[in-house]
Amino acid sequence: MEKIKLLLLLTLVINACNNTKEAAIDYSNEVYERSIVNAVYEGRIPVGEDRFLYLELALFPGSVDGEGTYSLEEVLEDKALRDQPLHLSKGMYTISYGYGEKKEDYIIQLHNSSHSAGLKRVYSASNKIYEETFRKTDLVLLSEGNKRLLVLDKESNPITREREYNLTQRASKLFTVEGYFTYKSDTADFYEVNTRENMAITRLGAYYEACRQYHELTEKKAEPIYLKAVGFMIKTVDAKGKETEALVLKRIIQTSSVAPSP
Repeated sequence: MEKIKLLLLLTLVINACNNTKEAAIDYSNEVYERSIVNAVYEGRIPVGEDRFLYLELALFPGSVDGEGTYSLEEVLEDKALRDQPLHLSKGMYTISYGYGEKKEDYIIQLHNSSHSAGLKRVYSASNKIYEETFRKTDLVLLSEGNKRLLVLDKESNPITREREYNLTQRASKLFTVEGYFTYKSDTADFYEVNTRENMAITRLGAYYEACRQYHELTEKKAEPIYLKAVGFMIKTVDAKGKETEALVLKRIIQTSSVAPSP
């Protein structure tokens, strides 16, 4: 009798483990979907020679998986580094799976996000220059993992796959950094004075503006400048293939050849 009870108990435990495993597998899809929403993505899209559309997209989950609400802010940047607020929209989004190279890739459509007049986009392909009206239809984005979104054109193709010209998910809230920025050949270093940390810095956001100001303020190679900016962290992969965090300079507050007096 005791052996029968023991066998029944073992059967119940095994079944419970199997049920838990199945539930975890089903639930993983929901966890993955929740990780791509309730987040902020931002980045710039090329729309012409030295002209970019800067997008800041916030996604909020709804009560039903695969849909929710969004807030989208768009700013047009030109070669004179003038920022022109272009469009602010809010509405519903829907997610569709089964697109891209991986089974977990998805498409996000931002409903009612089109511009009435559209935006001129000039681009080259096959050694020819083309011009089209961009953003007269809803913005559609394709995932690349759960940390990046690629902006699609009217033919549902990525405008570009270059990392610095698409949307990247923030891994932190916005915060202020100040320290010493040094540009060396094709890389840059940043030492944050408050945390006393050397921060890896990306080529996203205001990186090239920081490099431009660096060249204006320095006379010697590898000479640091003082830089204060609003920034945020993103998840990225280092040269060894290991996931790490890196700093994005969103907006530069101040630069100078010497640090300001306290």
